Amino acid sequence: MVPKSDLEVPVPAVYRGLVIGKGGETLNRLQDEFHVRVIVPKDDPSRPVRVKGPMSKCQACADEIQKIIQTHGRAPKRAQTKKPTHCSHTPYPPQCPLCKTMMNSMREALLHLQSSKHLTAVLDACSDVSWRMSEGKSLDLQEVQALLKVPGYRDLHEAHGFKPEDLRAAAAVEQQRLSRVQEIHEDSLRLSADPAWLKVEGRMVVEWNDTPRGAAVPLTCAPDLVDMMERCCSRNPPVARVPTVLPAPLPRRNYKQKSKDMLIGSHKYPCDPGSGRLGIAIMRKFGVPECDIVCGTSFIKALAGDSNRVRDTYYLQKFRNTVCVLNVPKHFHNRDDAGHAVERLLCGEAAACQFAATKLRIDDTSFFVTSEVDAVDESGELLEIKSSKHGNAISKEGVLQTLVNGSEAFLCCSLDEGQTKLLDAWRVSAKRAQQEHQQSLIYYGQRVRFMLAKVLKHFSENQSTATVWKLTFDDCKIPVFDPSEAVQVLPLGLDL
Repeated sequence: MVPKSDLEVPVPAVYRGLVIGKGGETLNRLQDEFHVRVIVPKDDPSRPVRVKGPMSKCQACADEIQKIIQTHGRAPKRAQTKKPTHCSHTPYPPQCPLCKTMMNSMREALLHLQSSKHLTAVLDACSDVSWRMSEGKSLDLQEVQALLKVPGYRDLHEAHGFKPEDLRAAAAVEQQRLSRVQEIHEDSLRLSADPAWLKVEGRMVVEWNDTPRGAAVPLTCAPDLVDMMERCCSRNPPVARVPTVLPAPLPRRNYKQKSKDMLIGSHKYPCDPGSGRLGIAIMRKFGVPECDIVCGTSFIKALAGDSNRVRDTYYLQKFRNTVCVLNVPKHFHNRDDAGHAVERLLCGEAAACQFAATKLRIDDTSFFVTSEVDAVDESGELLEIKSSKHGNAISKEGVLQTLVNGSEAFLCCSLDEGQTKLLDAWRVSAKRAQQEHQQSLIYYGQRVRFMLAKVLKHFSENQSTATVWKLTFDDCKIPVFDPSEAVQVLPLGLDL
């Protein structure tokens, strides 16, 4: 008698559709070819795929299933060369002829002139300035300005496409900016160094149905409040399950989702609900009391000086005693990257997106903050999934995010060099990460409170609820307000 087997096959949820195939074609082929029965649980990803039949046939079928998964993995990431955004009239070449460093902005050019790498190249090419410079030493801006007056240094750079006079003028402007940045830093440090500057008073997790029901609209156009409320329901994020067999191939992009991914990436409603607007919809649907400011995590990060978030544009409008903040990101949000592939591998294809809605207080100002969340663990605790091919995926900005959205841990995922496989995954407690970055978090708190005072001062001087304010951050990361007539912030149908 041939021994029978009931073999468990580790198949992540995102790949189970491949095992079934269109109309069950692949599943039927496997069963006919290997004379086994293949059971693929559709509704419960925690249950394994099972192969039943003769032992040798089951193992051969399991090997074939793994081959199917491997052949549908993510392709290696293509190396991208950063192209210089260079104009002919700029006072620096796109690439330094002396040390082959690319320069894409005036600030990058000045930093390069200050670098020890550039100084070493200059010393090799021009002995006339060796008495002013030491090899391996970097310079400050004042020293660069002084060197640009020295004939040998000036002539060398002029011959290589630099414009010394323009660079000296730019260095003077940059010096003023850095002085202002230092003043802001010192002003922020005068506030108390309070580790508990952000006090959480309550939190709920909401699922947002981002399925388009018609034409998608830009974030600068307001959707209907009733439609927003209908899209909200109380439901937990998916459970993150690390494959039992590692390395595991990352899934390719689901091209059935391509049009939706484009809408998400270009920040169009309903694929992007619009930070503060989403907060209003949640408050109205679930009876959350009004607060001083309703916004997304990005606004908190921008006040903290996060370099990525200060590039965004924020539109603010007051209704009753609450300020609604609408974040319009500057850049397209690419969904076809390794980070999102890891999330699909661990959690499956998301049918909707989840947000933590947190009631918190900073000094005497109450906030209601919406934050997109990734997943939960088996016990239902929120997880922040971070991926990197370098091992350490936790940044101080990511730690600030957990402080706001309530994630209990990071699920750190290590990738191969080509970012095609998940090599390993481990859990790091958010509290531990917050302790390790405590000084950064304390300074974030000082800076947030300093910048928040400027926002509150603006609205104390401008009480009108009819005006929409465009908030941007200048090159010192200070908020700048301008009236805007073309943008709708508040959802349509909101009773003011």
